[in-house]
Amino acid sequence: IHSHAIPYLPSETVISLFPRCAPRSGGTKIRVTGENFAERDSLACRFGSMNAELVRFISSKEIECTTPQFNHFGSGAHVVEVQIANNGADFSSSTGFFEFYDHLIIEDANPLFGEAQTVIGISLDDNAMKTKALEKQPGTPSEPFNFLSSYANPKCVFNHTEIVDAKVTSPTSVSCAAPPCRHPQGGGVLLQLSANSGFDVVDVGFFVYSATQ
Repeated sequence: IHSHAIPYLPSETVISLFPRCAPRSGGTKIRVTGENFAERDSLACRFGSMNAELVRFISSKEIECTTPQFNHFGSGAHVVEVQIANNGADFSSSTGFFEFYDHLIIEDANPLFGEAQTVIGISLDDNAMKTKALEKQPGTPSEPFNFLSSYANPKCVFNHTEIVDAKVTSPTSVSCAAPPCRHPQGGGVLLQLSANSGFDVVDVGFFVYSATQ
C-alpha cells in the first residue's frame, strides 16, 4: 500500500494593502503584502464577496490585485475585508480592510492661478456625489466618502507627474501647495485630485502659473 502525502501549504497571511481605498468603478491595482503567497493559476484575491478582476503574483510576500466593480450596499463609502486563497477556494482567515467610495465630484477650487507654494483649496460636491450614486445604484446609501477616513490618502497631481500631499481641512475639502513651475514664462498645468495616493484621479481644472521676473 502506497500512501501519498498531501503537501502542506502554510496559511496565506495578509499584512498590508496599498492603496487602501479606490472608486467603486473598479480597475485599481492594489499591492497586497503578506506571507505564503503561491505562484499558481488558482491564486485568488477577494474584496468582500467579490473576486478581484486580475491577480498578479510578484513574490511569496507580494501580489497585485485589481479591484472589481463594487455595486453592493447602495452608494457611499463601504469597507470590506480583503482575503487571499492560493487554491482559489479556501480564503485566508488573515485579512486586510479596504474602502470603496463613489466617484469624486469637485464643487470648487480656488485660487487656480499664482506662483509656486500658492495654497489651493479644493472641495467636493457631496450632494451631487450622493445624487449621482443613487441614480446608478438605488438603495439606502452608506456613509458618504470622507477625507478624514483612515483609508484615504489624498494627493494633488500637477501636470500628470508631480504628486503633492494634500492637507485635509474638512471631511469634504483639502488644500495643497503648488510645486515649482518648470517654465520661467509660466503657463497652465492640469490639476487633479486623488483620494488614494495618486492611483485614481479626477480633474479639478488648470492651475495657471504667473511668469517669473
